[in-house]
Amino acid sequence: MSLPRSDHPTPSQAATADGEAPLLTPTCTTTAFLPRGQQFEFWCDRNQPVVEFGRPEGAAVGFEVVNQVWQLGDSVLSRVVAPALHTARSQQAVRRAPVDHWVLGISRRGTTTTGTRRGTCAAAPGVPFLYALGET
Repeated sequence: MSLPRSDHPTPSQAATADGEAPLLTPTCTTTAFLPRGQQFEFWCDRNQPVVEFGRPEGAAVGFEVVNQVWQLGDSVLSRVVAPALHTARSQQAVRRAPVDHWVLGISRRGTTTTGTRRGTCAAAPGVPFLYALGET
């Protein structure tokens, strides 16, 4: 099952001032078109087995996510706007889905805390952080 696509253009999908289409057009998907009680489970199903999610407060009454994906040759750039949540990349997930993806994140609000077997790191809002999905 794929995530419903938005019928609304993203800013990069809008025509340029001279009427020409932009060079890169993202695929834009969202949970907004699903019943609110199904949004969180759908998002989890879509992203597992790569990461595991802890149910955030309020997820039962809605979990609206917008995900834009740009294909850049052999690479992909993804932008996710979602409510705060807890994610984990367990050893079982690494074995189940051995991906070599890197995540560069910037939280707009709230601190992002990342824990590894070597320690914990906290990134304040606006501070970029980088981690590899090839590790727990």
